[in-house]
Amino acid sequence: MDLQTLLKSSGQEHLASHAATLSQVSQNQLQQTLAQWDWDGMPALIDALVLHDGESPCYDDFGPASYYPFPAESAAQEQRYQQAAAIGEVAINAGKVAALTVAGGQGTRLGHDGPKGTYGVSPLRDKSLFQLFAESIRRESELAGRKLFWYIMTSPINDAPTRAFFVENDYFGLATEQITFFPQGTMPVFDLQGGMLLAGPDEPATSPDGHGGTLTALHRNGCLQHMENHGVELLSYFQVDNALTTIFDRTFVGLHLQDQAEMSSRCIMKDHPHDRLGNFGLIDDRLTVIEYSDLPDAMAQLREDDGRLTIRVGSPGIHLINRAFVERLTDRALQLPFHRAVKKVPFLDPETGEMVRPDAANAVKLEQFIFDAFPRAERYVLYQALKERELGPVKNKVGDDSRESAERLMIAEHARWLEAAGHEVPRNEAGEPLHRIEISPCSYVSEADLIANGPDSVTLGSDLYVE
Repeated sequence: MDLQTLLKSSGQEHLASHAATLSQVSQNQLQQTLAQWDWDGMPALIDALVLHDGESPCYDDFGPASYYPFPAESAAQEQRYQQAAAIGEVAINAGKVAALTVAGGQGTRLGHDGPKGTYGVSPLRDKSLFQLFAESIRRESELAGRKLFWYIMTSPINDAPTRAFFVENDYFGLATEQITFFPQGTMPVFDLQGGMLLAGPDEPATSPDGHGGTLTALHRNGCLQHMENHGVELLSYFQVDNALTTIFDRTFVGLHLQDQAEMSSRCIMKDHPHDRLGNFGLIDDRLTVIEYSDLPDAMAQLREDDGRLTIRVGSPGIHLINRAFVERLTDRALQLPFHRAVKKVPFLDPETGEMVRPDAANAVKLEQFIFDAFPRAERYVLYQALKERELGPVKNKVGDDSRESAERLMIAEHARWLEAAGHEVPRNEAGEPLHRIEISPCSYVSEADLIANGPDSVTLGSDLYVE
């Protein structure tokens, strides 16, 4: 299909006359970019989500979802967790589990010029998020006796600098074949009348297609085939800005396998009815996530007889996803739905050739959410995580969810590991460690690893780096 026909048949006639003024090279460039999207289905998408607000979901039947509590609430449950951990360890050691990091973001809100994963966060050595994850995978590979794989989803804007960062740091000791970078997909940006915006004469305005686009990106970039070739059956999904992620959680993996789940998640207990988390619950016995902004207040405020919130567990964005499930979801009929976000987007006026920087929201971006995959899963597991031990978000330069808050959480967690291993940690009256502590994931990747393989003694008279 030639460019003019494509534009006119897809409802983008407003760009046809502009395209006719372009050189053949620019026309080819524009057509090549447009070819990546499904224009047969685009008019219906525009009608539903650009010209209209989309269907309003009904949450009347949204009820609480069951989850495995942590810590275990009975001796029998603790035994079940121990059995699950053994099963999970076998799967990890067999190379059936790989890491999957969503790392398309920039460090702009952190005051950092570069990909978010290159931002330094560790208390003493200023290790970047990428380095912490890489060292964890390196140590897990040593424990497994094999090279474990890591898939990193970048974005068009940070793909090149992310790859360069790993090259500059010699992949942090990992073999190059352990890491696969793949770019996130994009979607065209539309004005409020459904017309595609331009970022340049032969360049559509685009935006990332959301963390839900991870699934199609894995397929499009050959990652699913790579996994199949190397025996990877399960993906440990996490976001790049969570400094406390346990990448290979043996108990979580084991529970997922025991229950024959297709997609599972860690969950954290909400402190307040409207905590800024996606809310886990059930609709028609299918696990569903409702964003905090969409949860009706009356439902958010519901409480059980014991005073606990009825809708009480939320998502920290830590999932397990079967490769076979991802393959099934790449079928067009089963693809995740898109959602709309109305934003201010600069654009090129095709009539004047001038860039326009709007003062108000003028455009619709389309994105997919990974949690929309849950209702498509036949079976799931929710396994509780303690917020202070598994969720260390680094999103802001200062205050909550900043490097400073993540450092405090890392120090507290590593102090707990040391005490569990029999070492004394001096604390102040508030119970906080007196000294800054950092345990290198190159050497010890978990409390259990430190207990089994750690040093016989440590001296905590000042800041301590353990390796």
